[in-house]
Amino acid sequence: DISWILEILVVTFKNLLYEILKTNPSIRIISGSNKGFKINFQPSSKLRPTSDRLKKIAFDWVQFNILNSNCLDLFAGTGSLGIECLSRSASKVTFVDHAKDNIHNINKLTDELNHKDKCKCIRASVSAWMHTNEEVFDLIFMDPPYEFKDYEILLETIALNKILSKNGFIFLEHAARISINIPDTFKVIREKKVGEAKGLLIQWK
Repeated sequence: DISWILEILVVTFKNLLYEILKTNPSIRIISGSNKGFKINFQPSSKLRPTSDRLKKIAFDWVQFNILNSNCLDLFAGTGSLGIECLSRSASKVTFVDHAKDNIHNINKLTDELNHKDKCKCIRASVSAWMHTNEEVFDLIFMDPPYEFKDYEILLETIALNKILSKNGFIFLEHAARISINIPDTFKVIREKKVGEAKGLLIQWK
């Protein structure tokens, strides 16, 4: 009879989940004027922020391209990537996310950190917004939910609408278990796997 083993496993899992929720996880700002600031978030299946480790790798790749740049944080979630850019003196950051709570929290954080005049928070579906946007960005961060599948379509939209500047970069995070077809107009210049996630740095060919 393995029922008692299953019961122990269920109790153990519940206790572990409680401990995770109780710790109030956070993501820190790595560098710049807001270095060390922690962005707290409530863990959920729909909110999976870029890990501190992969985030550091991404910003090591683009650290010399942030100053006075125009940045775009797609599927913004906690806003961690865009706020990191603001902390490092980007001239402007646009946050796009479909979730009302996420946009509300990003608005609150950017106000608290005195970046309100340098950012724009948009509540919208990323795909729909991409077709109406006319702005060009130097850095584009894309960290969709792991179940997202339309990576190629999203990259093709960026190429078609020329959303990325001539010398700009795209940082794309995706589940390491899947492979992504990169459109011919782009090339991957850096890539790194960290746990279950993989980060790509992409630019025009």
